[in-house]
Amino acid sequence: MKGDDVCVEVYINNNSATPHAVYPLNVNIDKEEIKSEKGVLYLYIKNGEVWVTDADCPDKVCEGMRIKNGRGQIVCSPHLIVIRLSSRPGEDISG
Repeated sequence: MKGDDVCVEVYINNNSATPHAVYPLNVNIDKEEIKSEKGVLYLYIKNGEVWVTDADCPDKVCEGMRIKNGRGQIVCSPHLIVIRLSSRPGEDISG
């Protein structure tokens, strides 16, 4: 799988069938707002790494999660948001 084919998928409200948003992993994104019915957090993609900041949930566990080296996923349980890697929409490669 080529790195250019990898994307970051954002799923909201336990909808694992269709991503809410899809971003290329090879493009830097600075502070993209991700909203669910439960709250908001901000997505960053830089140099193939993915993380979130400024979640307005009470526990902020998701702020300590990071996707890097093509592995991992980010889950904000209070906001019902899941962020994972895919080689094409709907195909989880997070490992």
